[in-house]
Amino acid sequence: MQLNLPVTSVRDLTIHGDDLLIATHGRSFWILDNITPLRQALEAHGDGGARLYLYRPATRFAWIAILLRARRFAEEPTAENPRMAR
Repeated sequence: MQLNLPVTSVRDLTIHGDDLLIATHGRSFWILDNITPLRQALEAHGDGGARLYLYRPATRFAWIAILLRARRFAEEPTAENPRMAR
């Protein structure tokens, strides 16, 4: 589970929804997305048999689609944000 987690002191761990958030001693944080398989592995611990894990559908993200969409809507009229009250 090390993946790209730096070899440094971990100062804080928290679970937010289905994600594990880790804060290191340096100036970074690390997120393990969707810990559902870990929870299922803990439930199945000691069964001794084969196990199939349920999964959550993945989302594919493409930067090029966002760039193309931004260009297409560039001609749409827009308004300025209202000034904030002081």
